[in-house]
Formats: sequence, C-alpha cells, structure tokens
Amino acid sequence: MEYKNILIIKMSALGDVMHALPCAAALRDLYPDAKISWLVHPQFGTFVPEAPYVDEVIYFDKKAFTKLSFMGKIKEFFRMKKLLHSKNFDLVIDLQGLFKSAVMALLTGCSNRIGYNDMRECSGLISRAIHGPNDKGHIVQQYLDVIRFLGSKVEEPVFPMPKLIEEKHKIKEILNKKFSNAKVDQLIVLVPGAGWVTKEWPVSYFIELANELIQRGKYIVLAGGPAELPKGEEISSALPKDKVLNLVGKTNLRELAALMGSATLCIGGDTGPVHIAAAMGCRIIALFGASSGHRAGPYGKKVTIISTTEECAPCFKRKCPLHKNCMEKISVEEVMKIYKQ
Repeated sequence: MEYKNILIIKMSALGDVMHALPCAAALRDLYPDAKISWLVHPQFGTFVPEAPYVDEVIYFDKKAFTKLSFMGKIKEFFRMKKLLHSKNFDLVIDLQGLFKSAVMALLTGCSNRIGYNDMRECSGLISRAIHGPNDKGHIVQQYLDVIRFLGSKVEEPVFPMPKLIEEKHKIKEILNKKFSNAKVDQLIVLVPGAGWVTKEWPVSYFIELANELIQRGKYIVLAGGPAELPKGEEISSALPKDKVLNLVGKTNLRELAALMGSATLCIGGDTGPVHIAAAMGCRIIALFGASSGHRAGPYGKKVTIISTTEECAPCFKRKCPLHKNCMEKISVEEVMKIYKQ
C-alpha cells in the first residue's frame, strides 16, 4: 500500500530517539512522496531529522502537561486530539510502545496503527505489534523491522544527522584554543554521567583511565549535561590542566554532536551523548551495567560494548536493591585492553 501521510511516534528519551533515526531514512526511501511527521517531547527533538527525511515535527510537552491543573490537562488533551485529527494521517508508527504513545496514536483518529514488537503498558491493544527476524536483536534493527514489514529492503541503518556547520566551527575554535597542537586522533571524549546511578562508572575509574590515556599522548575532553557538573569538576581537577578540557554543561546538544564528530574515541555509559557519538561515526567504548548494551547500546561497526560481570545484570533498575555498584566490575584495565585493540 502507498501511504501519503505518515506519523512516527517516538517522544523520548534522547538515546531512544537516536535509535529511531534510521526509520525516518528508510521510510523516506520507501515513500519518497509521502509527508512524514514525527511526534516528540521538545527536550528530545534536537536530532529529529530535517527535510527531506521528516517534513513536520509535532511536539507534546509532557513536563508542562504534568504541571497543569486537572482542567488544564483536559484542555490540553482535547487540543492535541484536535491537532492530530487535523493531520489526517493514513499510517501511524508507534516506536515508543508505552501508554503515553498509545494515547497519542489513538488521538490521531487513524485506524492504521502499527508498532514494534515490544509494545508495553497495553499499547499493543492500540497499535499492532510488528514482529521480525530481529525481535531479540538490537533495538535499531527491531525498529527497522517495522519499516521492512511495510516493504523496505533496508539492511544497514543510516543515521541522518544535521550538518552542524556552525557548531563544528565553534567546537574547532574551542579545541584549538585549549589544545593548539592536538590532532584528531589524540582527542578522546569521556562522558562520566548516565542518568541512573546503576549505569554510572565510578568517577575514580574515569580519573585513572584519563591518566592512562594522557600518558599515551592523548588529550581528554569531558562532556555531558548540567547534572554532571560535579563529576566533571572532580575529574578535571585531578588531571594535568594542559591535558584536559571540561565541557560538561557547557555545550548544547548540537555542539555536543559536533564535538563527538571531532574526536577519535568516546568512552561512557548508557547515556544520550554516547548514542550521539555513535551516530556521528565516532569510535565508541560503551560501559553497561543495569541496562543491556547488546540490545539498546550505541549502534555501529565502531562500537564496542563492555558489560559488567555481575550475575544479576542487566536488571533494568534505577537503584540497586542489593546496594551494589555493578559498574565497579568493569575495570580500567579492561577498558584499556579494548582501547589498544
């Protein structure tokens, strides 16, 4: 069937949105004349592909919604219903598979609703779960199986990232000012934060690793969001000042992507910046504890996943009920061994 007006629903979080990017590219290749829209939360919409991949971005601000009064929520509900109905979608693809995305799919009024294989929180009652050969594989390929169901022959995922011309120029100036003699193959980005404490590698390990890399002639750039400011400061203060640049909390997401595209290697846990680095083609060493790197880690041929050896991992818990830090099981020595390969 030839669809003309398609909605992709993938609202959060940053890494999950990055995983869904190849679907936009595959859809555009399959339906070159269709109008493709994407529904996303505003804070995670930075890398939703621009034209020609996606024609329209629709925002639903969940944070603002939760702060509304009861009557305010009712009004916003009907506003979204009116908006989505007016688009006259003939196909809705729910790549979120949660209650919130199921509600949005239902509000479109479109009867042709499909989603990926793992439809949770009763979302499978609203959108048809599409199964494929990658049901147990990486989430990027699971999402693409939905597009393959529609007729796509896509094999290798394409991550349509913005050109970032201004951002790359700005990052180049920053790096040259700090490390005037550094070459691209000497720049390594470390990402110390990961959102959940069960996903975070110890700060002391990052310091030890950074010193090891510096001894091998590398320059360290620290990256991450404002929540990681204390970690960034602790790590940078423990390293030689002329060998480290602390950019934690000092870049927006587009600048962060430009930074990742300027480095030879990124090392970090299960967090958005590492997924951005993978999409930018940077070599990745990704460290995983509570979550599954082989299912939902950064994707690409230049990605190496190191998972904790803790028997109960991955547990997918934000806090360890056993009061352990399973990320401690990943040693600096193990990371350096992968780095040298």
